[in-house]
Amino acid sequence: MHKIYKPFNPLKWIHLLIIASALLLIAVLLLTPLVTTYEPNPPFTWRDKIIHLILFGWLARLIAGWLKRYTALNYKKIIIWAIVVATSYSWLLEKIQNFIPGRTDSWEDLLAGLLGASLVAAIWYTYKQFRGDKTQPKLLLHMCCGPCGSHLSGQLAKTYDVTLFFHNPNLDSLLEFERRSAEAIKVAKYWGLPAIISDYQHRGWKQKIKGLEQEPEGGARCAVCFAIRLMATAKFAKENSFDAFTTSLSVSPHKKYNYVLVAGQAAAKKYKITFIEQDFKKKDGYKLSIMQAKKLGLYRQDYCGCEFSTLPEKKVKTIKKIKK
Repeated sequence: MHKIYKPFNPLKWIHLLIIASALLLIAVLLLTPLVTTYEPNPPFTWRDKIIHLILFGWLARLIAGWLKRYTALNYKKIIIWAIVVATSYSWLLEKIQNFIPGRTDSWEDLLAGLLGASLVAAIWYTYKQFRGDKTQPKLLLHMCCGPCGSHLSGQLAKTYDVTLFFHNPNLDSLLEFERRSAEAIKVAKYWGLPAIISDYQHRGWKQKIKGLEQEPEGGARCAVCFAIRLMATAKFAKENSFDAFTTSLSVSPHKKYNYVLVAGQAAAKKYKITFIEQDFKKKDGYKLSIMQAKKLGLYRQDYCGCEFSTLPEKKVKTIKKIKK
């Protein structure tokens, strides 16, 4: 199970209150003599049908707007949910009328409610498609650690609707995992972004890199490690209707960008989702991340996280020779 952090958004609850008020208003209008009259077997009137059409069309529009703003659903799913909820409420009110003396449910009124919800939802969808989606694309940012994502998160939020994704099963202990994930939450709070913290899955990670334990830091083990993390990121992004994903791994000068690029492209191809290919250490990205991390007082670790990266001095020297 993933742990989800969401910043408090008062507008979300205000909009929900508006929808709740609309539900109450519709019930009052249709179940009391304010609009309709109590009479046995009332005759068919266009007035009643138009009222139902307008009220449930309005309700469907409110629901569609809320779903578009606060969920990751695509337009087709939004329309389906808006129609289903509005029509279900219409059906409920019709059934309630069976318990009111002198009233019975009416399939014509129910049909008018369905027609109103469907018509308004279709118009809303057509308008959005014709006008173009002016909202920011939804981006899932894989966050390797707080410092690397500290500046990048805010920069990407200027262009995208960013959600932070902390999935790092390479970390050598639960204590280290919790420490770094706490820093990710700190960054999310600072920028007002939602964050998702995955489960600690170190045992599974060790199985996948088996045989690469003795590889030098920056070698084949790191390439596999990046692939593991970005595959999980792409999978989550695809399953949760994100438009694209990327990672803060390229912020660090200690990570080979080519490994990050290859891993991201492979994950994007497998799950058919866009990978934002950018070396974020460029244009002072690393320098700015250090400055932001210091400003936020973030924990700045001195190793990548896995137990195999804490090498003896002689292996460190070997790596330096390889890099040369």
